[in-house]
Formats: sequence, structure tokens, C-alpha cells
Amino acid sequence: MRYISLALTLVAHAATAQRPYDLPIRNAPVRTIAEFPGVNIGRISPSGNPNRLYYNVGDKLYVFDVSTRKSALVAEGDIWNLDISPTNDRLVFARDVEGGKVSNVWTMSLDPKTGLATAPARRLALTPGDQPRVSPDGKWVAFAAYDSSDWSATQHLAIIGADGGAERVVARLKGGIWRVHWAPDGRTIYFATGRGDKRGARLLRVSVAGGPVDTLGIEFNAGPSPGPSPDGRFLALIEDGSVSNYVVADARGVPVSRFSVALPGHVGWVWDPAWNGSRTLVGNGTYTKNAVRLADLGNGTSREIVPADLQAEAPFWSPDGESIATFATSQRRRVLLVVDATTGKRKEFTAGIVQSCCVHGESQALEWSPDGKAIAFRGEYRKPLRVIDLATGAVRQVGAGATLIDEYRWRSDSRALQYTATANPRDAYRTIHETTVDGNDRVLIDRIPNGVGTAGMRSDTTAVVSSDSGVFLISVRTRAWTRLGPQFSPWVASNRQGTTFVMRSFQNRRLELATVDADGTRASTLNLPLLTEWAPYNQPPLAFHPDGRLILQGRATGGLSAVYATDPKGGEPRKLLNLPDRGRPYLDLSPDGRFLAYTVGPTTSVIAQIDLTSFVPATQSTKRNP
Repeated sequence: MRYISLALTLVAHAATAQRPYDLPIRNAPVRTIAEFPGVNIGRISPSGNPNRLYYNVGDKLYVFDVSTRKSALVAEGDIWNLDISPTNDRLVFARDVEGGKVSNVWTMSLDPKTGLATAPARRLALTPGDQPRVSPDGKWVAFAAYDSSDWSATQHLAIIGADGGAERVVARLKGGIWRVHWAPDGRTIYFATGRGDKRGARLLRVSVAGGPVDTLGIEFNAGPSPGPSPDGRFLALIEDGSVSNYVVADARGVPVSRFSVALPGHVGWVWDPAWNGSRTLVGNGTYTKNAVRLADLGNGTSREIVPADLQAEAPFWSPDGESIATFATSQRRRVLLVVDATTGKRKEFTAGIVQSCCVHGESQALEWSPDGKAIAFRGEYRKPLRVIDLATGAVRQVGAGATLIDEYRWRSDSRALQYTATANPRDAYRTIHETTVDGNDRVLIDRIPNGVGTAGMRSDTTAVVSSDSGVFLISVRTRAWTRLGPQFSPWVASNRQGTTFVMRSFQNRRLELATVDADGTRASTLNLPLLTEWAPYNQPPLAFHPDGRLILQGRATGGLSAVYATDPKGGEPRKLLNLPDRGRPYLDLSPDGRFLAYTVGPTTSVIAQIDLTSFVPATQSTKRNP
């Protein structure tokens, strides 16, 4: 089915029989091939020529020559799910039909010498479908065909001649088909499908001649996984709990190694990589050279306190409102900066700072202790939290290891952290822990439903969880559950006291904000079409002002994104100031409500190559071609 690149849907789910988390994980060497300042490029599609890559910018398709670092326009129009034949003489792609209910498979002839189009695109298959992939010999195209004219319909795997002709069904499914890959011998096709009402996906394979469909013993999310290597010996699949960590498995689905493609010191990662050799991947990535600025909500003026060359990530005010902390890049290393909000004087911390940004689903967060003496942040993947003493720079690890840590906060006395954790994203439940700074860990609440929604402490004694049944407030003392809202919300914002909550609400076919008191009483419902759209796990662009108002970020128009204030009990929002529209900024309101700290800076897209030489065995004791 059509691939939608929402960060949430790309979270991977690894094997149940073989647990890849037990394998060590390292950053794979990443080499930048080309940079595109101010341009948002799409997925990189390798070709049969390792020096020739294809990419989209909006509705334009380009070919990039690696040796000359030059791009040339190939075609314009709706082009996605792109694949290039090994002989470099054709490309196949999906194109939406008018009205967007389904897509069709199209083909375009290419000049093998230049990679440019030699004729207009034409429709290849009569049956609507997507995920077209050219066979290793260039003679056939496999694709996911729809059984009816609807995105949500079931699909079947079909093949058709590269020049057209009769279509042949290879396998029928009860649901949709995601990524499709040919095995190098051209006799087998890999493809992914869902797991019914369960999370994750299954990797299947079937003979081109048809027959039984085999299920490999590894489960994952089929989003941007590279799939089988060109020699057919390995599979590269996104690992559970991260959009930048991968597991390498052999052809049977047995994990052999793990790697991360987060770019050290960069706010971003290599996205949607594809094989470009037997041991290399290529993908598109992004990084942002953000500055941190302070905006005065009273008069709308702003000033810079962290320059763009430090590539700041997300700013966080200290409890006393005198300093701002952010991760940044200094001398090619990721560091923690603490900046005096008045003078701009910076103190830099390097010990214990995780070098790969955002391996936890885009999180760039940190948490000041209430007394302002320490900062907590996530450690390496599946490692405990880390706490840095701001007076000495000493770093210690706190909390459980070998788990995925989600939300966390300091207890109000600054002597303990409360955090949500799970060993496996597919587990039915997650657990909320409390760990003292000296290492004593205990469970506060167990059997919290696992899922994509928020779950975490909002005060020392209460937690919030969002599930399919709604949003609930849980008392640590009584274990009582109070319903705050009847619907799932991917995030729940709360004031500092944990007494007022704002969540997403979908009423009367409109996206609204529901403001709810701790007893479950709905204080108001705000219909604010001016608001930006929020993806799960992204920081919601709102803050609670000390006087009770909500500070909100609006949609961008004319290169500007507005900041509004509104009474949570209702009424028209009042515009406070404009921010430059440079992607999604990170915002934090000062404790006294006077200043808004925000990030601003240009985004640069890159084409990056990932070297997996040290992550795959040179030989295998058991050879088995897919």
C-alpha cells in the first residue's frame, strides 16, 4: 500500500524468536556525498550504475552524477515508489489517479548513458497498484496490485512484462502489501504485509512461479527498510523503538548485527536508505544549523543567544529562568550547552554526552532538576538515563538498563527521576518507574497499556496514559483511573502543577483542543484551525503561561509562523508575534512567561552513503539464497 512517511509508523518491530537488542549496536560510518542547502529532497533511488542516483524535489525528478556532483532534470509530475532497472534503460513508478483513490504503475524509457528520459512516461499495468520493482534481468516488473479501486482494499502480488502485456498473479493477500524486493537470482520475491490487528509487519517471500508463501521469522515495520542485499545474503530492517537503528539479519531472518545511521552532531539522520552495493547503503538525510533566539512576548522583539554555527537542537529553560540548556555541536562533537539568558555566556559539557542525536524517535529533550543543579537526559540506545551535575560536570547513569525509556521527569525534591519503560515495543504493557539519583529503582505503576500514545508521570503522584479507550489520569497511591477524555490522543500537555491538561480531540469532523481538569471535568473545547499539525511524539507547539493562558504556534503563511495566546476557557486567540518559518521550531516558555526561546535556521538535505563492511560477516557457515 502507499507508503506514508510519518515518523510514528516507521517504528520497527524486531524478531521474537531472536532478540536483536542483545547484540551490540554501533554507529555505521556515514559519508556525505552531496549537500542541498534549503532544498527538501525525497527518497534516494539507486540505479544499476553506482555513480547514478535519482531523487525527487516536489514534483520534479532529478538524476545525480556522483562523480561530477551535478544534477539533471529527468521528468516532472507525480512520481513516487520509484525503481530503476539494473540495465539503466527504464524506470518504473507509481502515480496517483485523479481524485487520489488509488495509483497506477507507470514506466519511462531512459538513456543508459545519461540516465535521462528518452520518451514520455506511459502507463504499464491496467490494474491499479504501487510498489513496482524491476527484476534483476530487467524483463519483468513486480508490483502490489489492488483488488478494487480503493486505497484500503486488499492487494495481490503481480508481475508484468517490462514492456507491458498480460499480468499474472503471484500471491493473494488478505491485506495490503508494502515494500517489494526481488531476490538476486530473479526466482523469488520478498514483500511485507501487516499482522492483522497486531502492530508491526511480517516479511514474506514467494516463488515467481507462484505457490506457497513463506513467512520469515522476523517481524518489523515495513516503512523504509532496505530489505535484501544485492547478493541476497542479508536483510537490513528497521529495529524496534527507533527510526535510525537497524538490524542486519541473514537470509533466514536471524539477526547477526545492529547499526545506527544517526549523524553524530546533526539534528537528523539518514532516512529511507537503500542498497547501493553489497555492503553499502545510500539515503537522504537532513541537518539544521539552528540558532536559539529569545522573543519578548510583551513587545515582540527577539535576540540571539546561541549562534547557528553551534547547531542547537531544542532549548529548555532552567527553573529559575536565568539559563537555557540545549544540545549543540562544538568542534564536531555533540555537547551540552548551558547559556546565561541575559549575557549569553556559555558553559560547555562534554563528558557522557550521547553523540548520536535523536535515536529515540526524534527526541532532543533534556530535563532540568527542580533545584537547577542537574540535568537528566537519555543515554545510549537501551541504556539508563544519565544525570550531569552542573557544578562538577560529573555524569552518572540512573534507572534500568536494557529497556526503551520513553517519558521521564524529575520528582519535585530533585532526588529522583520518574520514567516510563518497556523491554519490547510489542509487549502488551509498559511500566512507570522511580529511580533515586543514587540508584534505587522501584516500580510505581505497572501494566500500563503499550501503544503509540503518551504515558508518563505528570506530578509526583499522578500519571497520564493515552490508549484506544481514551486518556486517563492514574493515581500512584490508589491506582484509580480517572477518564480525562474519551478518545486517543498522541500527546497530552499539562501545566507545571499537573492539574490542567490539554489534549487532541476530534469532534464533529474537526480537530480540536480539549482542556480538562484533573477530576476529568472538561473546562473547554477550542477549535483552532490556525494551529500547526502535530505528529505523534513531536513536541506539541503549546505552553502554559503562568497566568493560565495557552501560548500556541500557528500555521505558517508567507514565510512566517505566528505565536498566539488564548484563554483555555474559550475566546479568540490573540496574535503575539511572528517567527520565521524555517521548518518545525522547538519552543520553550520561560517560567515567568515573559520570553519564548525558539530555534531557527536553514535545513540542508544531504545524500549520504553508509558503509556496512564491519556489520556483515565476511563468510557464512550456512549459505542459503532467498
